[in-house]
Order: sequence, then C-alpha cells, then structure tokens
Amino acid sequence: MAFEIENGVLVKYTEETGVREVTIPESVVEIGERAFADCKRLRSLNIPNGITKIGSRAFSNCTSLETVSIPDSVTKICDRAFSCCTRLKSVNIPNSVTSIMFGTFEGCTSLQSLDIPNRVAEIGCGAFASCRKLKSITIPESMTTIRKEAFAYCKSLKSVTIPNGVTKIGSGTFEGCTSLKSIIYNGKTYSYDNIYKLSTD
Repeated sequence: MAFEIENGVLVKYTEETGVREVTIPESVVEIGERAFADCKRLRSLNIPNGITKIGSRAFSNCTSLETVSIPDSVTKICDRAFSCCTRLKSVNIPNSVTSIMFGTFEGCTSLQSLDIPNRVAEIGCGAFASCRKLKSITIPESMTTIRKEAFAYCKSLKSVTIPNGVTKIGSGTFEGCTSLKSIIYNGKTYSYDNIYKLSTD
C-alpha cells in the first residue's frame, strides 16, 4: 500500500491499480487533511481502533466509496471529511464524536439513513446538504445547535423530530427539502409551507 505517514499522521495515500479495499495501518493515529481525497477507485475502508482524528476533506470526492466504519477511538471528524462521496450508502458515527462539522457529508447523494450518536451536541453548516436520498435521520436528545443549511436540499427527507433541547436552528436548515411534510419542534408542528420560519437566527 502506498501510504505516506509522518509522526503517526497519514499524510497521503496514493492509489494503486486494482486496489479497491484499503486497511489503514495500526501505527496511524490521525488521518490528515485530504489524505484520500479524489481516490476514485476506493470502495471500502478499514479504519483501525486507535485513530482519533479524521482531517478536513480526508475522503472528499472518493466517488466509489460505499461503506465506512469509524471506530470508537475517533473523537473528531473535521470539515468536509466525506463530502461528495456520491456512492456512500451508510456510515456509523461513534459515540465518541460530539459534533458533526461543516459540510462533513455534503453531497453524499446515495446516503439513505443515519443515526447520530447521543453525545453529539452540534450539527455544522451544510453538514448533510444535498444528501438527496436521505430519507430519515434521528436527532438525539443531546443536540443543542443545528447550523444553517444543515439539511438543505435533502429531497427525500420526509419527517424530522427536533428534540426540545435544541436552542439554535440556523436559517435555511431545511431549504429545498421538497418531500418534507412536517417538522415537530418544541411541541409545535411546522408544515412545509412554514418550515422556512423554523430558525432562531
């Protein structure tokens, strides 16, 4: 495998002809910024326990990547880490993660469902924007903040229940969610016609 590793940080992976599945070495503790970005052949990935951080755009535009299992040792997944992984159908986010950052899964057009762990308190701007096949999402009671456009243009999303503990909802959070018929928040039901009003900004 063509790995470039510096002081425990996987800096760069260079694709090899015919290699579709990659196992990251156990010596790695951090996946660096853009380490796997634009790896078009990568289909599946094994991330070992012991890795604590996935850097910005680490897997951005890996257009053949279908599944990812993230170990419990990971505490931080940075901006746009999996953006535009257009074949990514499922991903598990471990309980060790407390926030989903800006654009983390933006443009993952095959992602259909996702459970957000109970410790996550914040969903960043555009975190799931343009996940066109996302039908359902479970927002945990731990959530306090949903940033702007977090679920914008999730055109298959049909219903959402927002826990009462959420105190900040950004503008355009559900913009372009054309299948979304209602949202339940703070004991109130918002129909599609007034979902745009659902903002604390």
